[in-house]
Amino acid sequence: MLVCHRGVVDASTGVSLDELVRVCTKLALQMDRQGIERMFDTADVVSKAIQDATPLLNQLSRTINEISPLLNDMNEVRLRVH
Repeated sequence: MLVCHRGVVDASTGVSLDELVRVCTKLALQMDRQGIERMFDTADVVSKAIQDATPLLNQLSRTINEISPLLNDMNEVRLRVH
């Protein structure tokens, strides 16, 4: 479209730059808050998982300590046979 000097274009007024900045700032703040909340939620889940797994890990450690000598003995016997 070619507009001559002092010509007028029929159109509607768009959003002002100030309004655009306000909306973007509001969105950024909301995303930041939700991100922090998700981070804390994830930390809570991980903490609970660690608490739940601790007894199992302790039992596993005890079991390994109990069977390690047996496995070592079996390995020594195997080496002697070959």
